Amino acid sequence: MVNLFIISGIVKLIEPTIITKKYWKGGFLESYDFIPSSTLTGGIISYINRNSPKPSNEKELLKLLKERNIRIWISHAFPYEGDKIDVLDPLPLPISTVAIAENTEYVSYALLIAKYHMGEKELIKRISRLNFKVPRGFFLIKNDRAVMFKVKDWYVYTHVALDHERRTAAEKLLYTIESLNSGNSFAFKGVLDEATLDEIKGGLEIRLGMKKSAGYGLSKVEICDYMPISKYIEKRAGQIGKFKEKIVTVDVVTYSYVDRILSLKMEMVFHKMYVSNEKAFVINKFNLYKNVIHPGSVFVFKRDKDPYDLAKIEVSLPSDPFEMIHGLNMLYFNNPFHFKFSIRGD
Repeated sequence: MVNLFIISGIVKLIEPTIITKKYWKGGFLESYDFIPSSTLTGGIISYINRNSPKPSNEKELLKLLKERNIRIWISHAFPYEGDKIDVLDPLPLPISTVAIAENTEYVSYALLIAKYHMGEKELIKRISRLNFKVPRGFFLIKNDRAVMFKVKDWYVYTHVALDHERRTAAEKLLYTIESLNSGNSFAFKGVLDEATLDEIKGGLEIRLGMKKSAGYGLSKVEICDYMPISKYIEKRAGQIGKFKEKIVTVDVVTYSYVDRILSLKMEMVFHKMYVSNEKAFVINKFNLYKNVIHPGSVFVFKRDKDPYDLAKIEVSLPSDPFEMIHGLNMLYFNNPFHFKFSIRGD
């Protein structure tokens, strides 16, 4: 029996970190504006296995996970400003249902539209007063106010490309790399086995992303909070159940399959989601996940499940080990961000 704990932590970049999202025509490598789960998980696994040979293929990685009973299911790390985040708190997410209210505060319109569809037609007046032109950001409620976080600083540099045959500078050929600059911080949550938690709870320094041997990617990971899964389920059930609405919101925290949402078996009232094919890198190989729902997608259901069952879903690890280390299928129920505006009636 493996004892599992939920953790929360902060990643602080000591050096610029290159995590390329897309290669654009003209030689521009675009960066993610968060740290993908697979990148952070790979760094942590490399750290706890630092005194042993590095796995050279997927088979050896699976053997390592099995022999050491490693359970590691980490979220993406999202932009954040602060030194601590609690395991019970929501992460700052790129919530898809954000608008700007008349008082200029960021709000979520998910519950308003859900209630409108459920028959509260007078809510159209409040919906019509919202400004839906909101820049991409990562949102949560902090000190009773909606806060948006973003990457604070980027590091962009241009290099002369190399001729692959001669290994010298190629004539008139440049490429530009965008990277996350040092000084940025990111918040994450996850589920770990007790032995892995013991290895990292004092903090660690790891290298993330590309060009690690060229002075990029050094990061400090600090574990802010942790608790046994059983205690987390009990406390989260209380949080989820405190909202007296007859509906429940679901935030997609990491790339998730549609089947993960369908498995909830509740009646959907509203959704706003983005779907695409995504690649995750592990052991010198890309894994392609087709038609996954993006982080920040929002669903609203009629609530017919016990809050305890919903809390349990939040910490239920994927059965597939690669889906686990890529952080797939992580959800968060009843984010206060969605309820604040709906309850207050601003």
